[in-house]
Amino acid sequence: MLISKSITSNQTTSKLGFFSVEKCWFIGGLNFKNFYIGKLYHHSDGTTLSVDFDWKMAVKNTVLGFYHTHIDGDPYLSNEDTTTMRTWVISEGRPMICGVMSGNSQACWLFYRKNKSIRYRRIRSFLFGNFFIAYKGDKNENS
Repeated sequence: MLISKSITSNQTTSKLGFFSVEKCWFIGGLNFKNFYIGKLYHHSDGTTLSVDFDWKMAVKNTVLGFYHTHIDGDPYLSNEDTTTMRTWVISEGRPMICGVMSGNSQACWLFYRKNKSIRYRRIRSFLFGNFFIAYKGDKNENS
């Protein structure tokens, strides 16, 4: 996975290279066939379980999902991430992306509705500066 130098270069990190403050961006952009192409908007700082968010800015853009940091450990989905993303998929009625960066690693998941349940799976993603590209895979995997 390619990690944006512009995002990581301005981060305050601990001796282990992990973030000392939670950071969050929303991904605004478009869904083009099997790809999500977007840009990271509205950088905000916060603490674990609490990151400031500019809802007015998000409403002005098509939100593909969210990209954020975890201050400890590997990039993984927390229980809060899973709950939040399931809520977004239900409210938006479409698939949503959740990206997590920790230290020098990142991972992304696509949350989507299949039948009556909300599911998620890892997807390939890349950051180039603040530009985001993700390959969501076979269309038949997501309904």
